[in-house]
Amino acid sequence: MRRITAEQLVYIFNHVYPEKPLNQPQLNIDFINEIAESPFKLLEEQYVYRSILDQASHLIYRLTTSNIFGEKPIKFILTVLNVFLDINRIKIVCSQEEADEFKEILITENLNEIIIKDWLVKHARIITRG
Repeated sequence: MRRITAEQLVYIFNHVYPEKPLNQPQLNIDFINEIAESPFKLLEEQYVYRSILDQASHLIYRLTTSNIFGEKPIKFILTVLNVFLDINRIKIVCSQEEADEFKEILITENLNEIIIKDWLVKHARIITRG
């Protein structure tokens, strides 16, 4: 399982929103690192989030609810999701309507990891590389 680091999260945010880049004085890098590492928590030497989709769901949930990067920066969150899944050889296959539905899911008050994972399970496909 490949990870996204806190530094990579900041880089992605600054790439997605170049008009409002994050800089060192603004950052709580320890908190961002805690979010980046949270999908890989161990409990009795076992991952709490065992599958890549579990890890992706948790990471996206934490990014959406933490507000560390601002109030629900959906474009950033979707970019992080795509990068995380891609480095773990998974892609999302969906229509524009289904993508719009997922954006709506991310901004709902009742958001939780199960809702995110259910959507990912329906739309995630393993990438086969030759």
